[in-house]
Amino acid sequence: MNLKEIRKRQGLTQRKVAFMVGLKPGSYCDIENGKKGTKPATAKKIAAVLDFDWTEFYKEDTDDRREVSGAAEEAAERLGEPVPTAEA
Repeated sequence: MNLKEIRKRQGLTQRKVAFMVGLKPGSYCDIENGKKGTKPATAKKIAAVLDFDWTEFYKEDTDDRREVSGAAEEAAERLGEPVPTAEA
């Protein structure tokens, strides 16, 4: 989930979303940039303002998993180690 893209599609600024959900702009910015997690109550407020399912905050991004998996495979190959699998 890309919170920034969702917010921009709604035509909102970070400051406006922060105000609408009762956060300091810096706190909302940290959440949007993935520097800080959020509690379910805050996730629900943000999702309500931006019109998406709040549980998206807690789902893993498959692209991120692919990136990590690819990096692990490359590192294992460079070290001559077996490639890690999901079962391990």
